[in-house]
Amino acid sequence: MQFLSEKPIACKCCQHKSDSSPYFLGKLDFNKSCYDRFGSRIFPFSEYMISYYKCQNCGFIFTNALDKWSDSDFKKYIYNDDYSLIDRPIPGSDDEKVANGLLSIEHDSRYIESLNLQVQIHSQKNLSIFDYGSGNPNSPYKLAFERNGYEYTDYDPFRNEIKIDQSKRFDFIICSEVIEHAVNLDKVAADFNLLLHPQGLIHLSTLLFPKDHSSIEHWYISPRNGHLSIHTHFSLYCLLGRHGLNVCETVWGFILFKSLPRFKNLYFPNSFS
Repeated sequence: MQFLSEKPIACKCCQHKSDSSPYFLGKLDFNKSCYDRFGSRIFPFSEYMISYYKCQNCGFIFTNALDKWSDSDFKKYIYNDDYSLIDRPIPGSDDEKVANGLLSIEHDSRYIESLNLQVQIHSQKNLSIFDYGSGNPNSPYKLAFERNGYEYTDYDPFRNEIKIDQSKRFDFIICSEVIEHAVNLDKVAADFNLLLHPQGLIHLSTLLFPKDHSSIEHWYISPRNGHLSIHTHFSLYCLLGRHGLNVCETVWGFILFKSLPRFKNLYFPNSFS
């Protein structure tokens, strides 16, 4: 494995740079995973330490160590057959019972979330849905939307059989727990701008850190999970705003848009004609 060792020149989100920012936050073993927080490590310690940095302006925490990796590198070293060991349900949750065959897929939290999203767009079957970073080709999102008659398209950069159709525009884009995995954040934001209908909506979710968070010892900062970009409210506003997207925080997550939507929705109930 090859890693960049140079300190980043500027923040990937707000582009702030100075002699002291982004500053070195600390190093983590490459094999550290989110699942380690439940008591024992899933993978042994590796010989590789990953440096993370923090922007003093927007609070964004990130590593540039993997910035030169190819898709094949990510599939070989992170999103490989062992990834399921660290991307599994929380012990004792309904998701774990679904995975073990004790409950039906309808109890999976992602299936339930997708049903909630359908409610938020008033279950309008004529809307085109795009799942950005869908992961599993048989995801609960896909099942829930297709069962209910939606035009559903999924995309994941590490599944070679799926490519983005750059000629299409979508009414509603889902990006659930994806942006923390991104290395090239400008590409993700540019994809959003390209694929979103001028009067469409994007639902984005990720775990946010307080801007004043200063410790690298947090379960979510985990290289082996591919958590390379840890956001704050301000870092998302800076990144997405540079690409022509408005950002609105709601109780359901972040909503991104270019102009107010043309269809009924719970986010902007008075915006449609």
